[in-house]
Amino acid sequence: TLYAPDGVTELATVAYYYQRPVWNGSKSDVGYDVENWGLSAETNESELLELFKSNQIVLNSGLPYYPVFEKNVEFNSLVVSSGASVTVSAGELIAGELSVKGSGVLNTNGGKITISGNSTISNLNLGSEMKVTGGTTVITSLKTNRDCSVEISSGAEVSVTNSYLGENTPVATDVGQHQMSSAQNLFWQKPRR
Repeated sequence: TLYAPDGVTELATVAYYYQRPVWNGSKSDVGYDVENWGLSAETNESELLELFKSNQIVLNSGLPYYPVFEKNVEFNSLVVSSGASVTVSAGELIAGELSVKGSGVLNTNGGKITISGNSTISNLNLGSEMKVTGGTTVITSLKTNRDCSVEISSGAEVSVTNSYLGENTPVATDVGQHQMSSAQNLFWQKPRR
């Protein structure tokens, strides 16, 4: 705690975190439960969310539960290891950098994803909205399970090698190269009407 020169008035309290959050999934799949992140009991949800914004967060495989986020969450850098998963069921997951490796999976079942930096996603099950606002995003396998949308902003690059888009999936892009890339690399379950 920092005090004013009078020695009585508190100016601020400084907390130092010597560890970053590491998902252990020991209690449940609730992404905001501090106990699932191996942090001390004194850490609250607001502090956890701030730690997400300033650290690289790695989700390892072989755990009993994987995080499900039901409200807005922002990550500086999120890595989903092969065999692990993360689900956004409501709200929005915002990531500066996102890496989903090998058999790792990113699921959206009603939640949104916004990516602003360089990202590599091996398996994306998109059930709602996705925005790519900057950087280069490479998606190896994109599947849509219902109506959803993908928006690619000017200055962002997206490469999709295997995609299976739902019947009514709109894709919005800027004109030019993004339109051509989308037309050549995205495959719909039914042809355009």
